[in-house]
Amino acid sequence: MTSRPPARFVAAARSLLATSILVGSAVIFAAGCSDVGDSSAVPGQGREAGSGEDATFLSGDDSGETGSSSTVSGDSTTSSGTEDSGALGEEPGVAADTGVPGSDGGTEQDAVMSTADAPVDSAAVQPETSSVVDVGSDTSVPEASPDVSTEAQTDAGDASQSVPDTGVDATLDSGAGVDCPMPEACTQAPCGNNCVPCWGSSTTGVCTPTEALVINYDILKNALTATAPPSKATSCYYCMIAGICLDSLPKESVEVDGVKVITENAQGLECGDPMTADNIAAMNPGQCLDALSCTLTGNGSNVTCTTSTPDMASTDPNATVGNCYCGANMGADCINPSLGPIGVCKANEATDVSAYVGGASDVTDTLADFTAPNLSPGGVGNQVLNCALTANCNACFK
Repeated sequence: MTSRPPARFVAAARSLLATSILVGSAVIFAAGCSDVGDSSAVPGQGREAGSGEDATFLSGDDSGETGSSSTVSGDSTTSSGTEDSGALGEEPGVAADTGVPGSDGGTEQDAVMSTADAPVDSAAVQPETSSVVDVGSDTSVPEASPDVSTEAQTDAGDASQSVPDTGVDATLDSGAGVDCPMPEACTQAPCGNNCVPCWGSSTTGVCTPTEALVINYDILKNALTATAPPSKATSCYYCMIAGICLDSLPKESVEVDGVKVITENAQGLECGDPMTADNIAAMNPGQCLDALSCTLTGNGSNVTCTTSTPDMASTDPNATVGNCYCGANMGADCINPSLGPIGVCKANEATDVSAYVGGASDVTDTLADFTAPNLSPGGVGNQVLNCALTANCNACFK
């Protein structure tokens, strides 16, 4: 006969069993809650799910550029110490397993995605379309700085537009003028270095073609410079201005370095002047200049053909511009058919003068009208130098 345990033992056993069941249930429940909590600890170095960075990572964007971005520097974005391989949960150095033994990595990741407690902001996930990542409203990522190279190029462009023009026009505007490579007559304003001005007829110093011939002679024979004082004793040009042989400004209207230029307000005396009854050089200004150049320079020999006593023409009773046409056969010998003109300017004057007053063979008329400005273009040129002779401009006959 089997004995039954006392009733108090049975009650105690039942109470212990109930307690064990309750404790086991509590443990199981707690373990389940612990698993769910651990599943939220996604690879992200302990950041709370739902923040701007982790929400971007949890979105599953596999572009390889914007996922879990933590640093923006210049024009590139780098992940937090990892390189995205293109598949969620496969970043090197970050375990896919969430810590539950025997659990499947993919299942746990799915659980994480499904339990994210913040919606993904679509503005926070943008594909890279430029060198600066658009981070939307995510304030956890610092705002990218502007493209420095673009700003530099823009600034450089603006600066280049402010650079003043350094060509010929800018030089003239500054008053510096265009320099002459060697001393020569100034022919454009303002007169630059080495350019010798004509202050007798222009307030800018620019010489007319007729005056330029005389100034260049002065440079060669009288050592005239751009800074030399205006002296009629040492300059053929300034002596001609004072002697009313060239066009000039009104009297006492010009002063150079404190020295008054002797001017007579003369007009209509040069090769480039308009046609008048007393000056027909406009018919052929080139012939006028040719006649003056030939008689002034001895047809390029730079030896006067007017007088046999250079630099002393005013004291030579036989001095005449016609000698450049007649040469050694002066006076009666020049008009003698058997002798005739033999001067260095014979051929020039035949064209510049004789052609207008009787022909090349008409020596008598040529000599009679040699300095007549109203009969031939050459007559105008010859008269300029003849005037210098009568004005005692010895500087013109060297």
